[in-house]
Amino acid sequence: MRNWKESPSGVSRCHLAELMKTLTQNVTMTRRDFLLSVLTGILGGIILGMLISPRKYMHIGCGNGNIYGLPEEEAEK
Repeated sequence: MRNWKESPSGVSRCHLAELMKTLTQNVTMTRRDFLLSVLTGILGGIILGMLISPRKYMHIGCGNGNIYGLPEEEAEK
């Protein structure tokens, strides 16, 4: 049985409180390091989003027979 202080993920509040105490320290970063950290997070999020998103094999349109720009073999199908 789980303790009432324990969250569904299994991390207790006392562990989180200890973690928050360590986050109060001041850290000095250069602008370059900060920019690279932000860019890494953004690009990593984009790549992760592409990897976990469902594959999109759907056709969006009304299907009214508009075949502009397709080769003749594909247009006749």
